[in-house]
Amino acid sequence: PVWIDEMAPMASKTMYMGLVQAAVPIGVVVGYLTAGYVTAAGLHWTWAITLQALILAPLTLMYLLLPYRYTDNLFTSPRLAGERAALFGVPEPVAQDEEFQAKRGEALATQETATGLSMRGQVGTLFANPIFTSITWTLSVLFFVVTGVQYWATRFLVDEFGQEKESV
Repeated sequence: PVWIDEMAPMASKTMYMGLVQAAVPIGVVVGYLTAGYVTAAGLHWTWAITLQALILAPLTLMYLLLPYRYTDNLFTSPRLAGERAALFGVPEPVAQDEEFQAKRGEALATQETATGLSMRGQVGTLFANPIFTSITWTLSVLFFVVTGVQYWATRFLVDEFGQEKESV
């Protein structure tokens, strides 16, 4: 949510936030479905954790390899002085006072109206953004992991510690 607030075009913030938050229920559903398939296939519960790690590892690597311009704050990062100067005419990190916020709002509003994209075009642009895509995938995998742990913790306690299912 912070990245969306900082970087999304003003007119699209609500849609971006909705799509990022959709990762939560999607991850939960995928986690339960995967746990069901792993169980139905007769595999040991540890395969679910292994599968989650295999999915999370490349996403983590992808995020670590992203260029810093996708992860640094445009308004405060010394590494983005050139881009800041091109957009706002100020190369130094900016104190975010009222005048700056007004300029920023105008710039973001102009950027949004200049695109003239339909909702479908905006969603396509959004998913073409590697930082948004990596955050969305990472959140989905995170909730996939959490859901898997919820499911497999019960199975683990029953199988490995001989606990009754009702007591777990």
